[in-house]
Amino acid sequence: MKKKLLAALLALGVLASLTACGGKQETQQDAAADGDTGYADSINILVYPDYVSEDVLAAFEQEYGIQVNITYLSYEEDNITRVETGDDFDIINPCQETVHQMLQENLLQKIDKSKIPNLANLYDEFNTYDYPGEEDYSVPYMCGSMSIIVNKDTCPIEITKWSDLADPALKGQIVSTDIDRRFVATTLAENGFDPNSENQADLDAVFDWLCQFNSNVKVYDNGAPRTSLENGDCSVAFTYTTDYVLVKQEDPDGNYELITLPDGWYSRGEWMLAIPASSTKAEEAELLINYIHDAKNYADNVMKYPGVPVNEACIAYLTDEYKELFKAFDIPESANFFTLSSLSSESLEMYDLFISNVMASSNS
Repeated sequence: MKKKLLAALLALGVLASLTACGGKQETQQDAAADGDTGYADSINILVYPDYVSEDVLAAFEQEYGIQVNITYLSYEEDNITRVETGDDFDIINPCQETVHQMLQENLLQKIDKSKIPNLANLYDEFNTYDYPGEEDYSVPYMCGSMSIIVNKDTCPIEITKWSDLADPALKGQIVSTDIDRRFVATTLAENGFDPNSENQADLDAVFDWLCQFNSNVKVYDNGAPRTSLENGDCSVAFTYTTDYVLVKQEDPDGNYELITLPDGWYSRGEWMLAIPASSTKAEEAELLINYIHDAKNYADNVMKYPGVPVNEACIAYLTDEYKELFKAFDIPESANFFTLSSLSSESLEMYDLFISNVMASSNS
């Protein structure tokens, strides 16, 4: 991430003054204990694994008497397909591009942000939207980027550039999140093409490389790719930067390295919280979103499941240990950045077919 954000975390003199929003009230706790809060008994949320602290959710349940039922996402598209098929969710966890797509299909409802005063805690730079007019339909939650992690004891080559991921020496050595549009966009950018290209010829130009990468992948894992490093099944992981922080915590004796690509291409992924149009529990959903963005609650969450915080007020509650680990999220100033833009429905279908063909290529 940008060095100015890291500096904000590490500098002692720039901690944000906290806005005391959404404080706990004894009357709410008493009402929850009596089972008479006026709220629904439960809400259902669809989120990524290692994103929302179960401890924070348990504290919310105790505070408001609302049970939180968690379902974990396997793929980004689950946000769309599970809502489309009628699954009952009150909060979902899409990225900004998915929010845009879901709004085109009328799958989200407006959020009453006056019910979420803790949004005042957000960094201005994250409280922005790639698609104007959509700010009423989602709330920033967490930010991060994708990274390459290697086990220095077992990786057969030195990885210094993106193209190394397709080196035949890595056959059967890689664990990766799925090849998705963001992965293809990075590959396009690394090869001199527009990362948001709607040109089939551009995709065709990187097809063979992607097929070679696919042949090097031993396992695709969108949940916790780091586990294949920890158990020795793979020596390279293309995964969330969060996984590097977690693997260093879980296996401190392992010889892991986060690969930085000084001239590489990176995209900042911003994941949101949104309320499906079908939800009848918007009030409870807004209450939980506000609770999550309480400064201390957010800090507790981000220290359990590390990511780039979008909540500025949480900084005062982060430990020195976490601030040190946070350095892993710093991206070289010389790196190149791109943002995924909206594509036409025809181009989205083109990408879907293209990715399907890559995934169907032989990895025997």
